[in-house]
Amino acid sequence: MCGRFALESDAMFLQRLLDLRGGGVNLDMDPKTRYNIAPSQLIAAVGSGRAFMARWGLIPRWAADARIGRRMFNARAETLFDKPSFRESARRRRCIVPMTGYYEWSETPGGKQPYFIRRADRQTAAAAGIWDEWQGKESCAVVTTEANAAVQRLHHRMPVLLEEEHWELWLNDSVEEPSLLRPLLKPSGADLEAYPVSRRVNSPVNDARECMEPAGESDQGELF
Repeated sequence: MCGRFALESDAMFLQRLLDLRGGGVNLDMDPKTRYNIAPSQLIAAVGSGRAFMARWGLIPRWAADARIGRRMFNARAETLFDKPSFRESARRRRCIVPMTGYYEWSETPGGKQPYFIRRADRQTAAAAGIWDEWQGKESCAVVTTEANAAVQRLHHRMPVLLEEEHWELWLNDSVEEPSLLRPLLKPSGADLEAYPVSRRVNSPVNDARECMEPAGESDQGELF
């Protein structure tokens, strides 16, 4: 799953995504640097040729109550095009959610230990997402898949981190055929690193850089 992540503001990354679909300069939103983003909060997304802020937790446009979004902040890749809550957005309203990295928790004798997982090259990651609009406001979900061999030691799921060569296809709303899109939703093949961080990240009230800094003395992280 992906239930907490960080984003260090990266306007250049957003612009690269916009340029793929001819969106031009459209950065009227300001995705401020956040170190402990939690479901129900606003997150940055790029889709349909624009950058926008969306509530993290998908609320389908047919929903009778916004509370449905509380449990739909992740969408499983395996059922993305079949589940009624997600299938229309998966076909027609896909987006990319930029993230510096995400948090996962591992069971230890001393309790759950949080880890920060990010690209080893420190580049912003492009997480696959879907979005919808409910009562004039956007909401979205991050697509997850089976964890790759490295991440499995922490958790059996991980966000779909799209390869750069797949960004344009994922953002192309004219492509609706699941057979063309499913192959993109695979475990990440990028080199990732993970390291333990402070348990302060357990509370979304704490939103400072120390949330993603190594808990130990080394700042190199623990390479997968």
